[in-house]
Order: sequence, then structure tokens, then C-alpha cells
Amino acid sequence: MKHSGHNYDNFLDDRDFLEIVNRAVINYCQEDFDFAGDDSDKIESEIADLINDFVDDEALDNFGYKYGTANYRTVASNVIQYIQKHINELY
Repeated sequence: MKHSGHNYDNFLDDRDFLEIVNRAVINYCQEDFDFAGDDSDKIESEIADLINDFVDDEALDNFGYKYGTANYRTVASNVIQYIQKHINELY
């Protein structure tokens, strides 16, 4: 199966999505997700880059790349929303 369940995001399967969440939690402190205005764009852009790196380097299956091109900013926004919703569990 090329993609598994998508409960958290319409692009990354749940396992890969949670791996991105874990990487973001490692790279950013809890306060980084308490933002407003321009700060949100900066973090969203940086997490989009993190997702791009993940897809380029590690999101492979037996047949090659699992994921094609996508709007990583949208996925990054989903990652941020997930972290904000589960902030107490993640930190």
C-alpha cells in the first residue's frame, strides 16, 4: 500500500506525519509555538523546509518515493496545529 491512514493530515501518512511532529518538537522549544503574526510565517516556512528534507531523504517505500510534490506550507500548518493542540503531551 502506497499510503497508510491519514487521520492527521491529507498528505503525509500518520507515521510520517508524527515523525515530522517529533522532529519539530526536537528543533523548537514550547515557546516557539506561542506566536502571533509574522512569527507564525517564519516557523511555518521552517517546518515546511523540514518536511521537504524529510520527503527528499527518508519518505521512501519499496517502489521509490511515496510522496510527490505538495504544498508543504499546508502540511507545516497542520503540524503546527497538531503540536499546539498536544503541547502538554509533547513537552
